Order: sequence, then C-alpha cells, then structure tokens
Amino acid sequence: MKRFLLRVMLSLGVLVLLAMAFLLYKFLTLPPVTGSEPAWSPDGATVAFRSDRHGNDEIYVIEVEQGPAIRLTHTEEAEHYPVWSPDGAHIAFSRKSEGSWKICIMNADGTDSQCLVDTHTFNPMRPCWSPDGSHLLFSSEQDGNREIYRMEADGSELINLTNDAALDDHPAWSPDGSMIVFSSERDGNKELYLMNADGSRPRRLTENDAYDGFPGWSPDGSKLAFVSRRDGGREIYVMDVAGRNARRLTEEAGRNFYPVWSPDGLRLAFMSDRAGDEAIYVMNQDGTEPARLTE
Repeated sequence: MKRFLLRVMLSLGVLVLLAMAFLLYKFLTLPPVTGSEPAWSPDGATVAFRSDRHGNDEIYVIEVEQGPAIRLTHTEEAEHYPVWSPDGAHIAFSRKSEGSWKICIMNADGTDSQCLVDTHTFNPMRPCWSPDGSHLLFSSEQDGNREIYRMEADGSELINLTNDAALDDHPAWSPDGSMIVFSSERDGNKELYLMNADGSRPRRLTENDAYDGFPGWSPDGSKLAFVSRRDGGREIYVMDVAGRNARRLTEEAGRNFYPVWSPDGLRLAFMSDRAGDEAIYVMNQDGTEPARLTE
C-alpha cells in the first residue's frame, strides 16, 4: 500500500512539473505586449495609446505620472492611432471594421463610438484634428493613390488636398491652422513637405536619401519632431519649421517612432522597443531623461 501511494505521489509530482514546464514555455514564447502610437491629452495629464495587452489592438489611456492603464475600447476589431480633440472631449482613431480601415470618433471616456469615413487604406493612419476642432485630416487611397484628405469633424465635406502620383501621408496641422506638414515619396523616397492648409504651395523641407516621416508640430509652431533613418536606425529628430538645424534626440538601439509633443512643449512622448518590447516613453524636448511610461 505504501509503495502504491508513493507511486501515485511521484506520478502527481511528475504531472505538476510537466504542467509548470508547459506554462513556463508558453509564457516565454508569448509575443511581447505592445504599447504604441501615443497621443498627449490637451491638459498634459494623460497619454492615449494603442496596445494588445488583452489580445486585441485597443485604445488605452494612462496618466503621465505612472497611473494604471485604462482600456477605452472593447471590440473584436483593431483600433489604432488615437488622437485627442483640442478640447479634450473626443478621441479620433482608426478602426478595422468589416475588413477595411475607417476613421472613427468617440467620447474621451470611450463611449459613443462611431465611424465617419472609410479610408480604403491597407495600413491604418492617424487622423489629425484642426486646432479649432472643426476638421480632421487623414490619408486615404480611395482615389487609387494615397493622398491627404480633409473633412468636417462629422465626416462631411470630404476634400482631397494633395493630387500627386506619389504616396502622401502623415499629415499634421500647424498650431495656428495655416499650414500642414506631411510626408511624401514624390522625390523618390519619403521626405517631409509643407503646404498651405488648403493644399496649395507644397514645398519640400528635408532632402536626404533616408526615410523621414511621422512629423509633429511643437505647440509654439517653431519646431517639428519627426522620425528619420538618416543615421541608419529609426530615431527621433527635431528641426525648425524651415527644415534647418535637424538634430537627433534618441540614441538607443531599436526602433523609435511616433513622437508627439506635450501641450507645454517641454516633453515628447514616443514609442520605442529599446527594451525588447514596444512601449511608450517620455523624454525632455532635448532628448534627455527618457523614462518608460507603460509596462
């Protein structure tokens, strides 16, 4: 009897060890949780971002002072690229619905979500509010080529602002609403361009053989943060609005993307995978004191 009980106990112990080994294997082989595409709230207290921490790409918010992440969207679809309205009352974002990407809008607490327009774009792109909150910019391929469009905040009065054979995307309104910065491949590779808010007088800002994209205005309108591969990696740079005095802010190995300014212009939030997984970081406007925000 004792031998029988001993064999039973040994068998149970082996089963427990096998179960623990299996769980450890699953844990170690799980893809890392992502935190990406940050957007600063107008009051500077909160950052919205995209994460798959619950298995699906959803929109979350987190307090800049290391508060817990709060989930805003709860769907089986993919939500990307949140951006706050100037008054902080709404968040626009991209959603994959019924196989296609759409520009949608919801209340800042995640309620009353509604989609406004189909972008016909394979990859989701971040919408951009006008400074007065009356319009949205976004990129779309509905005319066969990716162009930049403007529409009313309710989805009406859709206007194509760029008409070029090359790819145009990543639009961002200047703080005074008079100009739009965007990226384009019209010279053969991705560069930054500037145009009037009505789409007139496009002019090139950057000129190199590397990728330049994802521009964002400083709140005072004097500088542009952007992503570039001019030094080999995917790093964040800042330059003046005339395209001069570009300087590199990030130095860590890995990918650094989606720079967005804090409302006071003193800090930048961005995505980086420098620690092995995609996470949201915050640094000073000169690139110093980078700190991880999401875990």
